[in-house]
Amino acid sequence: MTGKMWGGRFNTDLKENVLDFTESLSLDYRLLHADVMGSIAHCRELVRAGVMSTEEFATVVDALKKIDEEASGKEIATESKDEDIHSYVERRLSQLCGDVAFKVHTARSRNDQVALDMRIYLKDELVSLLGLLLSAYEGLLGVCSREFGKFFIERTHMQYAQPSLLSHHLLAYCEMFRRDFELGIFAFESCDEMPLGSGACVGVNYPLDRKRMAKELNFNKITGNSADAVSNRDFITDTVYFCTCIMVHLSRFCEEVISWSSSDVGFVEIPLNFATGSSIMPQKKNPDVFELIRARSSILISNLVAILVLMKGQPLTYNRDMQEDKRIIFESIDITGSALAVF
Repeated sequence: MTGKMWGGRFNTDLKENVLDFTESLSLDYRLLHADVMGSIAHCRELVRAGVMSTEEFATVVDALKKIDEEASGKEIATESKDEDIHSYVERRLSQLCGDVAFKVHTARSRNDQVALDMRIYLKDELVSLLGLLLSAYEGLLGVCSREFGKFFIERTHMQYAQPSLLSHHLLAYCEMFRRDFELGIFAFESCDEMPLGSGACVGVNYPLDRKRMAKELNFNKITGNSADAVSNRDFITDTVYFCTCIMVHLSRFCEEVISWSSSDVGFVEIPLNFATGSSIMPQKKNPDVFELIRARSSILISNLVAILVLMKGQPLTYNRDMQEDKRIIFESIDITGSALAVF
């Protein structure tokens, strides 16, 4: 038996290059806090099920909290040789509290464990993104109020069309952000189902109170089918779609600012602390921030396609393909958050 969580029938370790190829710790280290919170709630149910004593529970909880606090995720990813964040937590737990650590995985599979961790993580990230989106919305409303009454010519087919107001034009982007906000709420609700207790795919034979765990972990409801719970990634797709729509709308706005700030048009002037210059042409002031937002929106579009293609051919239930959803969703959240932060 190897030291892996899955090593029951195996009597040899993975080749080093195979481990390097299959590891996900370099990505899922972000799930450390979510993994710890899920493990604490799970252990509380193990006490009620008679698997773990109250003393063991206290020991495990103290150790889990220490794991959560002792190192940043990036330090774990660069210094540890564990396969994934779940393996890391279990190994550190065994170092801190001995064999009782191995009781923690009773009545739990990595399949429902990672589904839970992703949902906890994404709910927190969605709250942050919605806050940034609301700030962008309010900032644009402020511009509309400040510039109210300023004449503007609307275009169709990139040709002058009808007289309007600049505030009316900018309020169109506020409408886009409003719709984005609604998509974010939908994505949050999609994430807000608690899958723990689903096991590998057909549930577990321990008397776990899933509704009680859901309440402890601040979930609105529990998942209804264990096979779906461990193989569902719609909540990730919904989140990527939310991020993609934001970036597409930001890209459209940035395209207009780039045009408006050009020397040919000169409708707006970009502040010096929001632009860059040229290494050879000192007169230049380049709209790099807007260009980069426009460029990075293409990454979000490709990520939306990627998560759909990733899932389209997978039979039920869990498949290792789903490991790659983290690469997609983490990048999407990072890009969207950074774009909104500078908007």
